[in-house]
Amino acid sequence: EGDRNKYYVMSHPEIDYNQLWTYVDMSELGWNPPYRGVRLMEIEYYDTRFLISFGGSDLAPGDSMQFGLAIVLGENLHQNPSDFHDLFDSAQPQAFYNSLDFSDLERNVKAASSLYNHLLYGLTGDVNNSGGVNLTDVVGLVDFLFLQGSAPRFRNAADVNGDCKVDLKDVLGLIRHLYRGGSLIRAGCVE
Repeated sequence: EGDRNKYYVMSHPEIDYNQLWTYVDMSELGWNPPYRGVRLMEIEYYDTRFLISFGGSDLAPGDSMQFGLAIVLGENLHQNPSDFHDLFDSAQPQAFYNSLDFSDLERNVKAASSLYNHLLYGLTGDVNNSGGVNLTDVVGLVDFLFLQGSAPRFRNAADVNGDCKVDLKDVLGLIRHLYRGGSLIRAGCVE
């Protein structure tokens, strides 16, 4: 409780325990030993608002940063309603875990990731930010590169071959994609 403790939790890197395996002793792998004082179902409503983990940043008091958060859901995770009752054993949860179907959740995570990338970097090849890739993108890229035309809204969208440069190779890659079915590569460069 308290802001100081919440800040401490939020500012220190951690790997969160998977709630399904909280009773499995993995202390030899460096995890804390299982806490046997509370049953798994009793911590369902525990206040976890300040336990969201993400890494790669070191924030000092008073600093701030922007980040995206997606809440991704999936249907049909539980294939058989009685599996938890029939299969779950807190000391050996793997049988129950194997009965779960994560395929819809995985599809939705990929869709959320694609949407995030599109909003942040633009659609690869969509130089004019129209929402699709077509001949006008080739014209816009040529105009930008050789005729001092306006820059693409998302520079990564114009980096068709993913080499972190925007040049003639990208024009050729875009033409190859449109007329020969060549692939577009998502660039990992930061604008």
